[in-house]
Amino acid sequence: MGASIDMAIRPIMPRPPPPSSSFDPPPKKAVQHHCVNMLTYSDTMGFMTDRAAWRISVGLSFGKEAAMCKAWVSDSFVSWWPLATR
Repeated sequence: MGASIDMAIRPIMPRPPPPSSSFDPPPKKAVQHHCVNMLTYSDTMGFMTDRAAWRISVGLSFGKEAAMCKAWVSDSFVSWWPLATR
């Protein structure tokens, strides 16, 4: 996921103005917000999945964590996919 975020944000990062111009175009804030949302969904999915997997690996109860992870991942995908395909 990190490589896809890097590819997505490269075109929207502020660029230095050409030497003969004093115009500095503003960053594309709407696109930046979508990228931040996608990164938040992705990082949270990874954290929750790792947490549930860790509890399973050490033999602790994991029902609540697995259910929360499943719910977050499904809801995140529904929210994240439209942002990623715009």
